[in-house]
Amino acid sequence: MKNENVVSVLLHLSQSKHVQAQADDTENKIQRRETLGRQVDSISEKIQAIEEQLEAADTSVVLNYKTTLHRAQCTLQNPERVSGPLINVAKHLGNLKFKVWEKMQEIVQYTPVILDPNTAFSRLILSDDLTAFRDGLWPRKGQCLPANPERLKDHVGVLGFEGFKSGVHSWIVDVYSATWLLGVMEESAQRQRGVRCHPEYLYLEMESECAPDYRACFPPDKLVKIKLEKELLRVTVTLNCDEGMLTFTDSMTNDIIHTIQHTFTQTVYPFFSTICPDTPLRLLHMKISINLQSAMGINRSKCYLKW
Repeated sequence: MKNENVVSVLLHLSQSKHVQAQADDTENKIQRRETLGRQVDSISEKIQAIEEQLEAADTSVVLNYKTTLHRAQCTLQNPERVSGPLINVAKHLGNLKFKVWEKMQEIVQYTPVILDPNTAFSRLILSDDLTAFRDGLWPRKGQCLPANPERLKDHVGVLGFEGFKSGVHSWIVDVYSATWLLGVMEESAQRQRGVRCHPEYLYLEMESECAPDYRACFPPDKLVKIKLEKELLRVTVTLNCDEGMLTFTDSMTNDIIHTIQHTFTQTVYPFFSTICPDTPLRLLHMKISINLQSAMGINRSKCYLKW
């Protein structure tokens, strides 16, 4: 709803801007025509004065020759071609929708994965745009949520809204919190129990008491410790359903942290967890980039998404 309001306001402002531009354009035309009119009047007066001198006696013309010559001289700017009274419609309305679309890139954001509040553990606090969450245990500000079957019951986590069964999908998460877990969950997983080392969950987790401790878990009941030289701040999760790979990458260095091989036979959902009350896990937005291309003499516009 907020995005719709923003777009509506943007369109209204854009329309107002073009109306004002048209008004300014019209005002400039009026001022230029008035200036030229005054110059024409001045020249007409000089011509009339010369004609009056020529009609006078011959001696008067000779005596007033220098004065008449001086009055006939005038310096004008380079003649300016003034367009007609029509408003420059092409300038103000040409590609208007495309220009508005370009402006919308500055405020409209796209996130490849958004959180599903209907699956969130009862004490999690989600952001309004469903791209971030934190644990509401300390202080205790848990939300009063219905006990629907989709909701996780025994783990402080939340699922992505959209599940994936084919193709390659990627999302980036800021992981500044002290304890977190990122991965995917198969659709058939039991949501009334914890996730650790259950075959329906594949994930990377970090627990930090004295030093960061990273582990990867994948079926059947395998837990692998991962040694890293420095603490992770941002993680890219790439799910390749067709090739059966779940890859975790350090987004800051593009170094692969760990890859889990698994045959995906059903829909899987992005999975996120943290028990940190102060620092939320946050999904990053993608930037929209527009490139214009010409193919076989036809101009086309393409929209690309990039981090």
